[in-house]
Amino acid sequence: LPTEKALACYPAVTVTAPQATRFCNGGALAFERLHHLPQPLEGLVRVYAPDGRFIGLGEPGEEELKINCLF
Repeated sequence: LPTEKALACYPAVTVTAPQATRFCNGGALAFERLHHLPQPLEGLVRVYAPDGRFIGLGEPGEEELKINCLF
């Protein structure tokens, strides 16, 4: 079973290419720069690059989406 299928119970968000690079390099993503966030945003979310590649799990902080786990 692919990892992203096992985590399908979590909502998904697709980020831009620069945001995907930042996320993969350990940087959190500001909510104000993210589009199409599931509302309300609580708990883990699956994070996808614009090409559809699953890159990891994020979790909301106070004003940003922080890395929980990269794949």
